[in-house]
Amino acid sequence: MKKLLHSLILALLAISAPAVSFSPLQIGLNSPFHTGPGGDELQLVSPETTIIGLRLNLPVAFNHDVVGLDVGLFSYADNFSGIRLNLQSWTHKTVRGVDVSLISMGTDYTELDGIQIAGLGVTAKLRGLQAGLVSYAATLRGLQIGLWSTAWDLSGLQIGLANFSDSSHGLQIGLVNRAETLHGLQIGLLNIVPNSSFPYLPLLRASF
Repeated sequence: MKKLLHSLILALLAISAPAVSFSPLQIGLNSPFHTGPGGDELQLVSPETTIIGLRLNLPVAFNHDVVGLDVGLFSYADNFSGIRLNLQSWTHKTVRGVDVSLISMGTDYTELDGIQIAGLGVTAKLRGLQAGLVSYAATLRGLQIGLWSTAWDLSGLQIGLANFSDSSHGLQIGLVNRAETLHGLQIGLLNIVPNSSFPYLPLLRASF
């Protein structure tokens, strides 16, 4: 009787529980010219399957949600959490963790919490560290390092040969620093705040 009751309970739970589709492994052999999910995917599991574990992009795999280690050539995801090591990565919505790519791109809605290291790094909102040859964030809360660094809404520290910001709350260090409005410090060969009484100052500028 107890076994029958136990079986009935399990059956009811199975019927009422939402279907969860995930896989610990994904291997993608899609063409790099394939721009997103759709058509015939040459990969172990479908794009709708959440990957919790390892994804190998050889050269491309498509999944909406990935958690874990993502390694290969071209990486695409709506949401990613974990460690990413790829030639190129693209994220639609969120990144949580570490993204190391030659090129790391996002959309106007992409939010990154963690670390982005890329030759070219682009994201909408970043909380953490962004480092690369060319670094761009529409909104940045943290540290940005690059030869050419741009953070239109900056709260934190910006270091580069050339630093650009629309609104800077913090510190800019570089050969050339430019901020439309400054609430903090600029340290560099040339410090530019166009809307100030003295738009161009050498070495040091402070505004609070």
